[in-house]
Amino acid sequence: MATKTSFYSQAMNAGIQGGQIMLMSAVPVNACNLLSVVCCHDNLTARQALWKIYSGKVHRGPPSAMHFLTGMSGHLMKEFPRLFIKVGVLTFVKPDLEHYFRSRNDANATLKTAIVVSLLWGGGEAAINPFDTLRTMWQSGKGVRESLRPGQSLLGHLYAGSLANGLRQAATVWMFSYSELAANRCMEATPIDPHSLEGAIAKSPIQGALTTAAVYLPERVKNVLQLHPDVREHAHRTKSSSYLAAFRHILTHQGFQGLARGMVAKTWSITIMTAGANYLVELGRGNLNRVDEGERAFLDK
Repeated sequence: MATKTSFYSQAMNAGIQGGQIMLMSAVPVNACNLLSVVCCHDNLTARQALWKIYSGKVHRGPPSAMHFLTGMSGHLMKEFPRLFIKVGVLTFVKPDLEHYFRSRNDANATLKTAIVVSLLWGGGEAAINPFDTLRTMWQSGKGVRESLRPGQSLLGHLYAGSLANGLRQAATVWMFSYSELAANRCMEATPIDPHSLEGAIAKSPIQGALTTAAVYLPERVKNVLQLHPDVREHAHRTKSSSYLAAFRHILTHQGFQGLARGMVAKTWSITIMTAGANYLVELGRGNLNRVDEGERAFLDK
């Protein structure tokens, strides 16, 4: 009974802290994602997109910093179901797998942990893809139904890019495990403990840059399929891959530089979210360390 109480207490604490992190990071993360979407959709640099959003040309209104809150409801709609994935995977599954493999001196511990965690996260993200589509559409200034032509499926559009979204998130979590190792080594040159709260924040830009570079192509493809239903419909009619069609759409309209449109803003978004993820992982590791210390104290008696 004590074990159950302890687990539920840990789960409740992790859920509350995960929710607090989500709410505190919602405004800057949403603003960065919005900036990235406008860069991609309108083929603009970050500075041009920043001015276009502020001036009200994207969401039709007088100049205001409040335009950067556009899509916040969609962001929260996605982040609430994602909270269960994030807390469950980062606070419990990842630390537990690390503990399990480390206790067996498994040389491939990081690889095996990354595989399991990335598959769980990717599957969960693909399932909640409609929330991502709604957020992307609202941020670009488009209505979801208004973007569809007669006969086009609303459900099909909401799940547009779900495979790319799942792959992107699986790769993000995969990179999280390995970029954490690289960032921890970089932190050895500083007096900051990489496992402390300060360390979790300080090492997140390194992880954010490495992760974004690895996963941004699926992000771009996903955005094209969400913002341009005709690309997916044309691919289906011609029985070709919608993902290849989205890739060709980028090259045709924006050239090779279009593949990196919005990447800087997305890097900042991932960096902010990585800092929160680092904290949740360290929270889970701390829970395991306390359990180990309790067991050792019990055995010593």
